[in-house]
Amino acid sequence: MAVFHLPGHPLPALTILQSTDRGEPEVDLFLLSLSRPILLCTFSYPTQVRNKRQEIDCSDSHPSSLQLLSFKSQIAALKSREPNLLVYGLSTYPEECQSYVHKKLGLPFPLLSDSKGTFSQQLELPSYEQDGVRLLERCVLLLREGQVTRVDYPLSDPSKAALRAEYMLQRDSGQE
Repeated sequence: MAVFHLPGHPLPALTILQSTDRGEPEVDLFLLSLSRPILLCTFSYPTQVRNKRQEIDCSDSHPSSLQLLSFKSQIAALKSREPNLLVYGLSTYPEECQSYVHKKLGLPFPLLSDSKGTFSQQLELPSYEQDGVRLLERCVLLLREGQVTRVDYPLSDPSKAALRAEYMLQRDSGQE
């Protein structure tokens, strides 16, 4: 799926996403982006259903882990460029799967659950189906003032996603 439609695309308003952040368990990216820049990293993992429960294999070598871990290691550099920056991961997994990934990878930023697909479908984010489940392809979006301002897709080297996001922040602020 192409992402050419995303830059300038308004964010869905009044779309609440569940967060792994216990202090802020529900997030509206539209409202947050009106006051602060947001880097949103979409991701997915192979899943298996065991005993009617979805299980995720988030090994450290999986491309989505490499993407999320790149933001973990670069978060200080990103925030030094944009002190008010918020970073979130987004997938279509239910909250319990998000919490598992968050804890296993030790991420310093929350993961958001779009398990109903409302947010990602309204933005027409790149996705695919696996065993009847809609999963998001890996990409990074910069959100400002209620809209998508920049997109990095496809991520050919997910371990460099945060470095590329830093460049995206630089370009967006006109400091090239």
